[in-house]
Amino acid sequence: MNLYEIYYILRLHPPLNVDDKARDDLSVTLPELEWKEFTTPLWEGWRQEIAKQDSRIDHLRKRYAEIPQEISILRGLRKTGEITEYEFEERLSALKEESVEVSKELWHR
Repeated sequence: MNLYEIYYILRLHPPLNVDDKARDDLSVTLPELEWKEFTTPLWEGWRQEIAKQDSRIDHLRKRYAEIPQEISILRGLRKTGEITEYEFEERLSALKEESVEVSKELWHR
């Protein structure tokens, strides 16, 4: 950590310093610095990349939540006789396989 980072944490936000057991005041004073915001032409590309990743993750989470609902609907269709036992087993295995794939992609397991 930079010396100025530590200094400003202690000076401006003492509660953030969890290691300060004595709660002493600062014993040094550093000269004030002019803050400059870091900018780069790469910001926009990074924002777009993050947004794309976020939308992909949101889609996977939504799909992961939908699969158990679809399995429940599938069981209802089998009970009412709207689909055969073979169709039920085929669709159920496909949904379970998709659930495993989505889970792997979401949590890298």
